[in-house]
Amino acid sequence: CDVSFTDDAFWKVFEFSFLKGKPYLKEEFESGIKKAVITESMARLLYGNIEVIGKPIRLSYADYTICGVVKDVSTLAEYAYAQAWVP
Repeated sequence: CDVSFTDDAFWKVFEFSFLKGKPYLKEEFESGIKKAVITESMARLLYGNIEVIGKPIRLSYADYTICGVVKDVSTLAEYAYAQAWVP
């Protein structure tokens, strides 16, 4: 899984189509809460559907809670592409 480490401002700079949930907020980022936004295809691969808000995921040896699902991002979008985004 391609993981991108971002801050809360990332979600304001890049436009993503959220299918479920929402991105992590500034307060959550600053507090170190382990939330993750994943792509639709990653959600389907892991759980068989996109009803994954609140479910666990392990990325880079750390446990996170899924807070959002976005439409898949093209690999041509160099600065925005990933399959999962975490604080």
